[in-house]
Amino acid sequence: MAQPPTLPLARLLGPTLLLLSVTEARNASIWPHTTAAAIHLNGTALFVAGLAILQKHWVWVRGWPVAVTATGATALGLGAWRMWDPVGVLQGVRRMDGGEGRWILNYVAGFLGSGFWALSWRGV
Repeated sequence: MAQPPTLPLARLLGPTLLLLSVTEARNASIWPHTTAAAIHLNGTALFVAGLAILQKHWVWVRGWPVAVTATGATALGLGAWRMWDPVGVLQGVRRMDGGEGRWILNYVAGFLGSGFWALSWRGV
């Protein structure tokens, strides 16, 4: 059986999650003013990205590569949720405007991105 593409996926996810966390934090003021259609479109992109990751990387073993699979599963689930209920997601974003939850999510994404990037280039 072929090895899953853990390192190339981590090299892709690392910088993406880092940039995502920084730019979402920097542009935090725009999110409460977005539309349900934009949330649905974002959900579609997340769903497709998560599905693509899971099709190539289905690894549920002890070690850091499972984080790549879990990231794909999270993107798939989050994308499906945003596609299913974009109005509800938008209402939640507006309730959380400036709240701690948004910052926590940005820190988690930044932490994961940093870890993926570092581990992938070390070849661990």
